[in-house]
Amino acid sequence: MRAMQGSGNRGSWWILLLGALLLVAGCLSEIDLEVPEAADTSIAIRGRLNVGEMPRVSIRITDLAGFNASSIPQPVSGASVVLIDEFDRGVDVPMVRPGIYELDLSTGTSGVEVRPGRAYRLSVSTAAGENFVSDFETLYPAPEPAELRYISTRRDVLNEVNNIVNREFVRFLLTTPVVAAGSNDRSYLKWEFTGTYKFPESVVASPFPPGARTCYITERLQLEDVVTFDGSRIDGNVLRDFFILEEPFDYRFSNGFYLTVRQQSLSERAFRYWQEVGKVVDLSGNFFETPPGKVKGNFQNVDEPEKEVFGFFYAYSETIVRLYVDPGNEPPMPFCPLTTASISSVDTTCLNCLLRSGSTLIRPAFWEE
Repeated sequence: MRAMQGSGNRGSWWILLLGALLLVAGCLSEIDLEVPEAADTSIAIRGRLNVGEMPRVSIRITDLAGFNASSIPQPVSGASVVLIDEFDRGVDVPMVRPGIYELDLSTGTSGVEVRPGRAYRLSVSTAAGENFVSDFETLYPAPEPAELRYISTRRDVLNEVNNIVNREFVRFLLTTPVVAAGSNDRSYLKWEFTGTYKFPESVVASPFPPGARTCYITERLQLEDVVTFDGSRIDGNVLRDFFILEEPFDYRFSNGFYLTVRQQSLSERAFRYWQEVGKVVDLSGNFFETPPGKVKGNFQNVDEPEKEVFGFFYAYSETIVRLYVDPGNEPPMPFCPLTTASISSVDTTCLNCLLRSGSTLIRPAFWEE
C-alpha cells in the first residue's frame, strides 16, 4: 500500500480516507477498527469526471457533523452542483438519490463539451448556504492496452482455521503503451477491476424439480488496494507484463470468468492523490499504526477560505480491456452442488441466484467462450 504525506490529526485524515474509500467503492467494508473522533468540519465532497465507455460526472456529498466510530456520514440532499469548463460554461448535475449527483454526458446535450486537453471543475452550493469550488482538473487521453494475459501460480496461505494450505491463484499481467495515441506526454495510469462469472443454481432432486437457472454476477475486485503507475518510470514507451491483479482460483472460475480492466489516465495531481490514498489504505492492518498524516483534497470554501474542506474532484479518460479465463480441465469446485435432495442443505442463493449481489439472468454483451 502507498502512504500519505502531510500533517494533521488522526480524526481529519480518517475522514479524508473515508471520503476516498467512498469515492472508490460507494461504501466501506466492515472493518473492526478503533476510529478517532472527527475533526470539526461540515461536509465531504467526492467527485469524478469519466470520459470513456459511459461518459459521466458523479459526485457524492456527505455530512460529517456528528460523525463518530458508531456512525457513517449522512448524505447531503438538495445541493446545487455544477460542472464548469475552462471557458466558464456550466451544466447542472442533478441529484439522482440522496447525496448522489450524476449526469450522463454521452448524449452530447449538456452544453459543456467534455474531451481530453480541456480542464473542468465543480461548484457546490448546499441548502444550508455553504459554497465550495474545486481546482481545475485537466483531462488527458488514455493509451489503449496492448495485451492482457494471465498465469497460474501456487503458494502456501492460511485458511479459515489458520492451517497452512497450498492454494492456486490467477495472476493477471498487462502490457500497455504509456503514451496515448496523438500525445507526446507519458501517462499517469490507474486501474480498476471487475470480475464477471457464471453462477448456476442447484437442481432440486424431486419428481417435478424447478428449472435451474444460471446468473451472471459482476463484482468489483481489489477494493482494498490502489494500483497506479507513473509512465515516466520506464525508459521505453511500453509497460510490459505489469502485475496488476491476483485472484484466488475459486468457485468464481468454475464455469468461466471475465476480467474487465479499466485503464485510467490521470492528471499528475490526481495521480499523487491516489498514491497518497494507497499508502494510507491498508484494510488488512491498522489505520492508526504510524499515523501518516492526511490526504489533502482540492476543494475550497468560497466564503471561508481558511476553513478546511474534505474531498477531491478528478477527471480521467478511460480505456477498457477484457479477458476470458477458461475453467480448464480441472476447474475448481462450484459454489453450489449440481443437485440437492434438501432445500435446507444449500445456501439460499443456490436456489435463487438473483439473491446474490450484482447478479442478472442476462448474459453480458461481451461474454464469449
